[in-house]
Amino acid sequence: TYFRGPHLQDELERDKRITWIVAFYAAWSPQSVTFAPVFSEISSLYRLDNLQFGKIDVSRYPDVGKMFNVDSSSWSKQLPTVIVFENGKETNRKPFISPKGAVVRYKFSKDGMIADFDLNNIYQRCKQNPLKGHKEKKDTDVTTEKKEN
Repeated sequence: TYFRGPHLQDELERDKRITWIVAFYAAWSPQSVTFAPVFSEISSLYRLDNLQFGKIDVSRYPDVGKMFNVDSSSWSKQLPTVIVFENGKETNRKPFISPKGAVVRYKFSKDGMIADFDLNNIYQRCKQNPLKGHKEKKDTDVTTEKKEN
């Protein structure tokens, strides 16, 4: 899902049973461009009705970046930033900001994201608690796919 303007907050609050993994990026950022295929692959592997993936270009919507404490300036060390929202609340973010306010750099990779965001466990929790009235995807289990790859 590509978010535009303030609609990200609306979506997070619309149905708190949905876990959202949202990438905050800037189209001009080389790190964001490099990260895009990794995020796309992970979102296609892990997406469920109650585990959704979204993106927002914070260079176009800097107010949304500020709302979620993501710096979109040209000297930012926060692009891209990925945030996990469970029950409408932030539960994990990379890169994170230290208690002293410094950005702790993070190198995004498929395996790193799966481990550092605990995606296999999030996926299993969501799969065991599907939204009522929705059919979940019937493909093979993600953890099995990962072991085979």
